Amino acid sequence: MKAINKTGDIRFECDLAGYRKIVQSINFKDPSSADGIKIENNRVIVPFHLVRLKKGDIAILYNVFLL
Repeated sequence: MKAINKTGDIRFECDLAGYRKIVQSINFKDPSSADGIKIENNRVIVPFHLVRLKKGDIAILYNVFLL
């Protein structure tokens, strides 16, 4: 991956139906400075801890069609 701007900041989003949306930002130039980020075998591992939606939470689904 290439850094998307000169500062080296990258934003990762995980948006999965039935789970809360999670956004994590890291700096491409120094990924180990962010909490929870691991570097193993020259690979950067960005963990996402998914949290299920609970009764009463609101989720918006786009492009859902009923047949």
